[in-house]
Amino acid sequence: MPPEQLLGESYHLSAKSLACLQVGVETSLAAKVKAEKQLSAALDQIEVLKGERDSALLYLPLKEKVDNLDDQLSERTAEHRSALDRIALLEEDNRVLKTQFEFSQLSLEAEKKRSEAAEKQVGSLAASLKTSQVDLSKAIEASEY
Repeated sequence: MPPEQLLGESYHLSAKSLACLQVGVETSLAAKVKAEKQLSAALDQIEVLKGERDSALLYLPLKEKVDNLDDQLSERTAEHRSALDRIALLEEDNRVLKTQFEFSQLSLEAEKKRSEAAEKQVGSLAASLKTSQVDLSKAIEASEY
């Protein structure tokens, strides 16, 4: 396969890799936003449950209702912690994807520079070949005289 075609294929594959990483970063950010919304909703529910518990303690001295609300509060607190853990994991994934994205950009730029250098070298070799052909043709003419 000619070097120009290999360089073109390499450049094309690098561009595809960069596009895939960018989609991954965008997907990771969307998941993070979703998790933050869920966290906010969970916190709102915790506040509502606290209010209900306080009302139950003041107005309804029924131990069973208070225990039920405490259980719900514990569940919501666990969900809140779980959401925080998911956000931390998503942030780490996002950092990794950003690093991979930046590395791919640098790699793509380096590949582009190598491609440009190879194109210049091919041009130089073509000019050298043409000069050599002219010199050969002159040498053949000189040897015939």
